[in-house]
This record gives sequence, C-alpha cells and structure tokens, in this order.
Amino acid sequence: MLFAAALVLVAVVRLRLAEVPLARDEGEYAYAGQLILHGIPPYRRAYNMKIPGVYYT
Repeated sequence: MLFAAALVLVAVVRLRLAEVPLARDEGEYAYAGQLILHGIPPYRRAYNMKIPGVYYT
C-alpha cells in the first residue's frame, strides 16, 4: 500500500512538471526507450557506461 501511494505521488508530481524539460539522465533513458520501442537494440545508436539491461527496466 505504501509503495502504491509513493508511486501515485511521484506520478502526480511528474505530471505537474510535464512542461519542464527532462533532466540529463531522464532524457537519456527516454531516448533509449524510444529506440527500443522502434525495434532498435540498445547500444546500436546510443552509448553510455551504464550496465546492460538498464534501459529495459
């Protein structure tokens, strides 16, 4: 129950700040996520030093 409440709180705060540009890491994750959704495997177009599989989470 506590986890669900925290998740809702984070979602509400992030939705209120939707106009604010993403932070550097958030943008990186969003870009890699878009590539994955378009069928492009990770590390083909976007490189970094994070552990493998982090974009799928």
